[in-house]
Amino acid sequence: AIPSLSSCFRKKKYENPISKDTQQPDKVLFDKAVKDIERGRYEVARITLNTLMNTYDTS
Repeated sequence: AIPSLSSCFRKKKYENPISKDTQQPDKVLFDKAVKDIERGRYEVARITLNTLMNTYDTS
């Protein structure tokens, strides 16, 4: 019998490094802004994202 080749062609699933719960300060600001957007606090989210861009311009 020929072994199944389907397992050879499956792509490996990788974790999204952005979705990991880390304590990086730029990610903390981003997560806070996302939560504010979800709660309809757009002005607070805008200010938080502005702070993120000005403080961590290489993120």
